[in-house]
Amino acid sequence: MPGWEAVLSCYKPLVYRSKNSGALADINTWEVKSGNGFINASDRPHLYDDSIIIQQGHTVTHTDVARLDQIMVQQGGVLQMAQSGFLDLADGPGNDLQVDGTLEMKDAASIDGAGMMIIHGTLNNTVHLRNIAVRTEVSGNTPQIITSAGSLSTLYVSNPFVTFNTTNNISIDTLIIDVANGAMKMNATQPAVITVNNKLSLLYGRLVMGNNTVLNLAQDAITEGTGPSSFVEGPLRKNTSATGVVSMDFPIGKDVYRPVQLGVYISSAGSSAYQAEVINTAPDIRNLPPTIKGVSSKRFYRITSIGAPAVSSAIVILSYGPDDGVNDAASLRMVKSADNASWIDLGGVGSGNGSGTGLAVHTPGSQIIPGDIIPCPASASQLAWHWASSRTHPRIAWIWL
Repeated sequence: MPGWEAVLSCYKPLVYRSKNSGALADINTWEVKSGNGFINASDRPHLYDDSIIIQQGHTVTHTDVARLDQIMVQQGGVLQMAQSGFLDLADGPGNDLQVDGTLEMKDAASIDGAGMMIIHGTLNNTVHLRNIAVRTEVSGNTPQIITSAGSLSTLYVSNPFVTFNTTNNISIDTLIIDVANGAMKMNATQPAVITVNNKLSLLYGRLVMGNNTVLNLAQDAITEGTGPSSFVEGPLRKNTSATGVVSMDFPIGKDVYRPVQLGVYISSAGSSAYQAEVINTAPDIRNLPPTIKGVSSKRFYRITSIGAPAVSSAIVILSYGPDDGVNDAASLRMVKSADNASWIDLGGVGSGNGSGTGLAVHTPGSQIIPGDIIPCPASASQLAWHWASSRTHPRIAWIWL
């Protein structure tokens, strides 16, 4: 009579470790744990294996397609992704990919999947693509260098001693900074724009844009967690295609938190970007208008527009603190200059002595943007104010022209 036969097989997950440098797919690169020791492997590592360890002094190269997890790159070891190598990083038990040594991304190599990558050592990504599509956590406790010419999915930084280097424009979907009293520094070998597509989360610590870099927030990107201990140092750019009243908050500073609020009334459609930066030096010497006694030598603010359509009215609110030396808020004014020759009195008023905000508006003959802007003492007020509030930005005051 007809029938069937079945075999039940139970595979015991293996512990793999490199025995020398070589290809990930080559069995001669690996040995497996057997009892109290290791023996030569008879197969390449698989997803269902226990762990995959790249030992100190070994470079393991991946050039084909594999789905793996529980990969450990020991200090002094290298995982090199090259050619069209693709790693589908699975979300399994334990750490999916932990790099205590070095991860090198070359050629057209990429990593995707549901898993997460933890970098305690070094990432050197020279691929000019969006090639790392898994959450990447940089969480060492000693100085780390992260180099990426390619774009990233989610980048979470908790090590206060991280320097991020790039050679070109890149994007990061979500950037999370949580570095206590430290700072993450971003540098570029040539002018580069670092675009955050979805969310900038400044949980704790500063994000320092240095050496030719600009932090650019995409039009729909949100910002969270900013404050006196969590802000951007260097140029911060925001984008809009809206018309009518557009309000923008810039959580910026230099050593100390000095945020900027910008409101513009855009009367014609089109994409535009606005950029703000705090600069902790005295501005260049310029001619003063007769209404202004002098300008601060502590810091100034640089606000620029990029490809912006016509603005029919605008407002800027600058912040100041104890080190700015404001002891007569009623006489606080703002001046701006776009020609490096003369200051223009924008008028304005301070909110209080010591710490507070100062406000100035755009008038038809004296445009706020672009230019260097600075709070300063004055002998008399030049403008009258009409105040209105917004539910989302209650401190914004508008004057309609």
